[in-house]
Amino acid sequence: MPAHQLAVILPANAVFSSDVDVVVNSGGQLLGTLAVSKGSIDWIPRGSQSRWRLGWERFDDVMQQQGRHVSKPTTPKRGSPRRRAAATARRRG
Repeated sequence: MPAHQLAVILPANAVFSSDVDVVVNSGGQLLGTLAVSKGSIDWIPRGSQSRWRLGWERFDDVMQQQGRHVSKPTTPKRGSPRRRAAATARRRG
């Protein structure tokens, strides 16, 4: 499977009506762009002028029906209280 790279393009100003674009590359080539907005999620394939749009409710249905279920990670997330406590303990020696 080729390596995937993601680039998140945020609006210059915090405008809540602007989309957030996620550029998806696979094996060093553009696969497409995912545009996330308040009302929907759009997929724009490489070289296409068209968008494929799903509303959030439909996206939820598709992911639950077509997606692959994965377990929630058990490792503490960055900045979690447990991780911060461990880092503080290491610094104190």
